Amino acid sequence: MGLHNVLRESPVPSPIEKCNFDVENMASAFGLMIDEPMLQHVIKCTETEDRKKLQYETWSLSVEEMEAFIGLLYLRGVCGAKGLPLACLWSAKWSIRFYCERMSRNRFQEILRFIRFDVKSSKPGRLEQDKFTLVSDIWNRFISNSISSYKPGDDITVDEQLFLTKAKCRFTQYMSSKPDKFGIKFWLAVDVDSKYILNGFLYLGKDEKWPSDQSLSEKIILRLVDPYIDTGRNITMDNFFTSVNLAEKLKARGTSVVGTVNRSRRDIPAGVKNAYLPLQDSFIMNHNDCTLTVYQGKVNKNVLVLSNIHASVSIGVDKKRLPETISYYNSTKFGVDIAEQMARRYSTKAASWRWPLQVFYNILDFDGINSWILFKETTGSSISHTDLIINVAEQLREGNLRNEKKAKEGNNQDTVLCM
Repeated sequence: MGLHNVLRESPVPSPIEKCNFDVENMASAFGLMIDEPMLQHVIKCTETEDRKKLQYETWSLSVEEMEAFIGLLYLRGVCGAKGLPLACLWSAKWSIRFYCERMSRNRFQEILRFIRFDVKSSKPGRLEQDKFTLVSDIWNRFISNSISSYKPGDDITVDEQLFLTKAKCRFTQYMSSKPDKFGIKFWLAVDVDSKYILNGFLYLGKDEKWPSDQSLSEKIILRLVDPYIDTGRNITMDNFFTSVNLAEKLKARGTSVVGTVNRSRRDIPAGVKNAYLPLQDSFIMNHNDCTLTVYQGKVNKNVLVLSNIHASVSIGVDKKRLPETISYYNSTKFGVDIAEQMARRYSTKAASWRWPLQVFYNILDFDGINSWILFKETTGSSISHTDLIINVAEQLREGNLRNEKKAKEGNNQDTVLCM
């Protein structure tokens, strides 16, 4: 094996002091990324919308209520109750006690109806300049908190996520290669070892403003890995991103690349584009610090992998005779795919035509994953993803319970005084 320019450290929560929460307080892990300033922002926007629509100037929403509302969304995802009408969750026949005891159906529906993540009237004309502005504040804060809360390991995977929704917005994507076909596309960077979501942003379509001196794929990669550049980490990507030019740029910044290559790229030699080798045979080419591996995995299909991390490439001795670069790519390519599967398994997502709400559901799903990873690695706990979400939902609900208890105690004191 001839590897160079590789970081050798394990992924850990960072800084440790920030993530030093109690083993019993799992909701504190949730609060690292969806923190109180973010909740206060959502509450302010929601109150503004409700007062505007209902003409009720005293309508208010507390942090405890918002946390309880989020807790109910998490529980709905874990229980697989997203497709049920809300009335069923509070009905005498089908209800879950968790719902009935902590928030009335009408209050839940009211919050769900008016929840907003931006005040439209505050900055007229912003939508023409930034199509993501209706939810960009909370998304950017979530990503910022995620970056500051965790230090990734050696390998980072970059790929796309198609978040299933048919909500009407100017950047809904159709992708025939995806099972869901329609959705909102996010570009994500994920730690390979832990599956922690490190960075991400939404794809706003072809009219998105980018610097003209870079290709789209380069702009996406450089933006996603910017917090981790110059650290010796490796970035694994697919053939949409990989190019010799990008590999050389990242190499100069102390960052390595391993990725499949589209044979139609101009920087691929003409002799390689249509070359076919004997089955399980390989061909290695070197250019500066980059190594191109051509592997004939099938009779009519070969694979091209570009790497700037392998100074030399060894060939496996088993039946497949996989080159080292192919094996390395296979072992580090799945970070985003697994994180997306984890997010879908207990997704808070439910039917809605409001795309900002759909993005909020995606934030909650990602926070469920990141909170689980932070909690496990900080406390040494072996708790499952399911159990953590259930416990977080319970503890978020308790915030509302404490608020209601205080109100009842206050009412009882008033009653005693009146007597």
